Amino acid sequence: MLTSKDISQIKNKLISQKKEIEQQLQAFADKDENIKHNYKARFPDYGRKAEDNAEEFESYENAVALEHQLEQELKKINIALDKIINGKDYGACEKCGATIKPERLKARPQAQKCLQCKKG
Repeated sequence: MLTSKDISQIKNKLISQKKEIEQQLQAFADKDENIKHNYKARFPDYGRKAEDNAEEFESYENAVALEHQLEQELKKINIALDKIINGKDYGACEKCGATIKPERLKARPQAQKCLQCKKG
């Protein structure tokens, strides 16, 4: 069972992770003003030559993939923070409803599933 001290430490860890991911996203993407918690990767401009265009496209493609991955992680962090702040079932598996082991939550505070459901 998580103690109030554990919850406080987890909350601080989530806030720190959120800031770190937002900083990573801001390095290559802009916030989407139309969709909350969404970013848009900036298209690079390396020049007008054909090889520059190919390099731009490859860089953009990689940035979009990274953007998506970071946004998904940020979404999980925001969900966990919301549950902690609003007292909503933090630590309950979203699939089976069982309590997620405290060790798992301390290691990965944004975990939404118990290990059994995650594996299955």
